[in-house]
Amino acid sequence: MSSKKHSSKARNIFFGFVGLSMAVAAAFQYLIVFEIHDKCDAAPVDLNLAPTVAGSTLAASFFANGAWLMARGKDHFQNASAKVALLVWATLVITGVAAAGATLGQIPLYHTVCPDLASKINFELVQYISIALLVFSTVAPHGVRKPIKSVSLAEGAAEPIRMGDYDRGEAGITERTPLTFL
Repeated sequence: MSSKKHSSKARNIFFGFVGLSMAVAAAFQYLIVFEIHDKCDAAPVDLNLAPTVAGSTLAASFFANGAWLMARGKDHFQNASAKVALLVWATLVITGVAAAGATLGQIPLYHTVCPDLASKINFELVQYISIALLVFSTVAPHGVRKPIKSVSLAEGAAEPIRMGDYDRGEAGITERTPLTFL
């Protein structure tokens, strides 16, 4: 197996695990919602709100991520639609992480606000695992090195080479792209 195929397979497995981590974190939010749903109707505050927002925004982030991947692959309107999809994805994930933190902050108050709540689930442990998965799934992909785009000498000969934009390698000219944000 060539190293390129092996690298691609490893990346697919890695990003599959990242997606699974995000999905499990969202599922844990719904686990908490379903566990306290009907048991705390008399509580003075809505204990379902924070985990519902967390689970919903994290689940919706998959659609924004898919839109970003699709927009990134198209030639026309690539920059604008990819940037909008990335902005929506980031907004949803940040909101989900904040709501997961809010849920963690509410958990010690569950038995005070809702004394009838009886569950075999350790809510704090579930929430700490959920937040750890969220941290992993948002931070880890940014540590993965992108594959370097290589341009053959024949293709690159027609374009001007500016100082600092390209490194000359054995296989040709390797483009270095600057770190850009929206």
